[in-house]
Amino acid sequence: MPFVSFNSRDSLFKSVHGCLKTGQSVQFRIALPFGMPASGVRAVFESDDAPALVFPMERAFDNDYGAFWEFRHTFDEPGLHFYHFEFESSGETLRITRYDMGLGSFEQHGEPWQLTAYDKDYSTPSFLRGSVIYQIFPDRFRRGADHSELIEGCPFKDRVVHEDWKELPDWLPDKNGRYNSDYFGGTLEGIVEKLDHLVSLGVGMIYLNPVFEAHSNHRYDTADYSKIDPYLGNVDSLKKL
Repeated sequence: MPFVSFNSRDSLFKSVHGCLKTGQSVQFRIALPFGMPASGVRAVFESDDAPALVFPMERAFDNDYGAFWEFRHTFDEPGLHFYHFEFESSGETLRITRYDMGLGSFEQHGEPWQLTAYDKDYSTPSFLRGSVIYQIFPDRFRRGADHSELIEGCPFKDRVVHEDWKELPDWLPDKNGRYNSDYFGGTLEGIVEKLDHLVSLGVGMIYLNPVFEAHSNHRYDTADYSKIDPYLGNVDSLKKL
């Protein structure tokens, strides 16, 4: 059973996150420091397209950390669920939000926690189970036989390409203040040329970083999802791969 808890020393809270199936019960727990009067302790789940859901919490037990409050809930719908905690103390409403790396504080405008609920009937594809997945950053994997032709035919003439495959990547910003703007020229054909080698390693599935037209070497800032980046190849190259 997934379990989400919050343990407190002074104003910090630490959580253990996870995901759960729809219809599966999960327990939420927070600890409020001794000496801090608290009433109306509640969990608040917020959504962009629906009213907030508020769940009262009950005081379960005390120990050296403080007073522990908890409630149990079952998510009926799959999705991302965002939440924080609130309570009344000395005439004001205090809000407990996420801080960093699972930590939280009494910052009123901090970020919420999130929990993933997935469809209980979902099943991973049979070909995926037990398979070795190999992630490829296309620009840095291998220059294919089409490398020079693709570089020459690229309409973006301001790109910087390393001649030596073994050079260090540029880690400082370029003259325009941009990062990740230098290329080594790996291509989709280069991946095709190494498929036998990947199979010999036991790889059963390839996961590619973005391959669409972009203006950075990692291509996460995709400009056009309908085009393969000209340094990598074209739609036919992707079909061949």
